[in-house]
Amino acid sequence: MSRKNRTTGPQPEASGMAAYPPGYPPRAPAQAKRKRRIFPWLFLLANVVFLIWLIAGLVGGSNSGADAHTQAIAQCSGNQWQGLFKSYQDCVTHYGNGLNAASDVGKGIGAALIIGLWVAFDVIVGGIYLAFRLATRNKQPQVVYVQQPPYPNQPYQQPPPYQPPPEKKGPES
Repeated sequence: MSRKNRTTGPQPEASGMAAYPPGYPPRAPAQAKRKRRIFPWLFLLANVVFLIWLIAGLVGGSNSGADAHTQAIAQCSGNQWQGLFKSYQDCVTHYGNGLNAASDVGKGIGAALIIGLWVAFDVIVGGIYLAFRLATRNKQPQVVYVQQPPYPNQPYQQPPPYQPPPEKKGPES
């Protein structure tokens, strides 16, 4: 016999004794444990991670500002601008603007990919959760029949008993 199952004296329920000694308040009845809903919190956490990833991707460093200007100066130096631009300043200005525009396009493509992954993740995980909930639900439907109350100021009348429909007669030959 295990230690948990051993008793040291008469049980109050079995011997007819009072369940609690005098002066002690009765214990509250044990409440049923509530189901822990962990999935919605994990789902919310994953969505917050996607949101942080999206914001970091849009705000993060790129070829803009001083970095784009430095690259433009390096590209336009040594008379490499002569076939495309009117002057060295024109080369630096337009090349820097092109790098900034390319950076913005890259951020847009990255944001679109993150949002696409986010939506795909939500649809797949939500579908799995829905399938799991449908598979583990109560299989026995509860049918409740309710008698309709009578109309105001009219007594309730019992419906007539069920009469099967008359049999159809086929064409006579």
